[in-house]
Amino acid sequence: MKFFEILVVTAETEIFCGMVTKVVVGTQGGELGIYAGHAPLLAILRPGSLRVERRKDRRGSAERCLEVVVHGGFIEVQPNRVIVLADAIERAADLDVAKTAQAVKLAKSMLSSSKDSQVDLAMATLELELARYHVACRGKGIMPSLKF
Repeated sequence: MKFFEILVVTAETEIFCGMVTKVVVGTQGGELGIYAGHAPLLAILRPGSLRVERRKDRRGSAERCLEVVVHGGFIEVQPNRVIVLADAIERAADLDVAKTAQAVKLAKSMLSSSKDSQVDLAMATLELELARYHVACRGKGIMPSLKF
């Protein structure tokens, strides 16, 4: 497996720096799966999950190096380096499963009762809260529930 360098930072601090084999992140253009040798690009991050993995060989299981929730920002991709500049980041260890599940319920309620002009905001809120919930569950080794 080919490795590439990733640097994940906010304006305040460095979150992660290391050699990895895969990055998965949501952008305004859709979800990206990034591997070594990826074509150069610059994209705006969508609030949601950022997963960073390292695999020792093709048959080996992936080691998840980092999984966080990003609250927007930018990503720069070069063939052998990725830089993520996030507006804010929440780590799985800092997220409470029950609180994030409650936030998903609230966001769903907000979406169902929103007027036409508020649907985009309500949908974005729901997407963010779902990402926070899933990251919180995976960080605690819990299978996310599909019922809310």
